[in-house]
Amino acid sequence: MIENLGISCGVYHISDISEVDDQTINVDFRIIYESQANCICNIDVDYSIDNIKPGTYELIVSVSNWVIYQEEIICE
Repeated sequence: MIENLGISCGVYHISDISEVDDQTINVDFRIIYESQANCICNIDVDYSIDNIKPGTYELIVSVSNWVIYQEEIICE
């Protein structure tokens, strides 16, 4: 869950690209804008990835290749 992700209010769609390997989980959100807006909206993004093997991973979350979160996590 990402709370209060600040994006332009002109957003049309948010998609994701996820990559998982033995040590890293990368999640990159891509934003598609419908129109230009002169404001910022805070949204909550609820996201999950299934079928991850147990282990320790470096979780990297980014928006359009800009890292907003990076931390080591343990999946059980």
